Formats: sequence, structure tokens, C-alpha cells
Amino acid sequence: MVLSVLERLLVLNLLPFAKGDLTLLRVVREFEGAIGFTDEELQALQFTRNEKGTQWKDVVDPKEFVVEETIRQLLIDAITAKSDNKDLKLEEYDLYERLNAPKE
Repeated sequence: MVLSVLERLLVLNLLPFAKGDLTLLRVVREFEGAIGFTDEELQALQFTRNEKGTQWKDVVDPKEFVVEETIRQLLIDAITAKSDNKDLKLEEYDLYERLNAPKE
């Protein structure tokens, strides 16, 4: 699955809500490491936070990541929980749609 900078940030913010056994949490931790930003990306993006939220320079191309079924379902569950709590944001909905898209 190709993820943009925004989608990577959304996923990184959703994964801490994952709950499960040691094996599941190890898979989550490994995926967090895989989609995290490298030092080079962090220097290029120059993230800043202000009253509008997190901003960055749009200089990093989207990247391909393997999203295993377990991680995909965790992300869907986390987004669904946010929806149930009326706390879902539009960009999270867009990610939800992509995660539920038929596999090519």
C-alpha cells in the first residue's frame, strides 16, 4: 500500500490504540518502525507544530509499505472506534476507505 506523509502520520497516531497479546503488539511495533520516518526524511520534511496542527514541507514522495491483514484490521477497528465516538476526521475517513478498497 502506498502511503503519503499524511497517511503515515495518521497510521502512527492510530496504532497506539492497538490492544492484544505479546505477539500482536510485536507486529504493531515492527510496523510502526517500518512506516516511521528516517533521519533523512525528518530533515527534509522539517515538521513544525502550530495552532493549525502539524505542518511539513511536501518534499517526500509517498512510499510503498506492506500492510499485513492484522495491521489493516487494527487500523480499521481504530478508525471505526473513533467514528463510534463521533471523533473521526475526514482524512481518517479517507484512509478507512483505502484500507477497505478491494485488493488489486
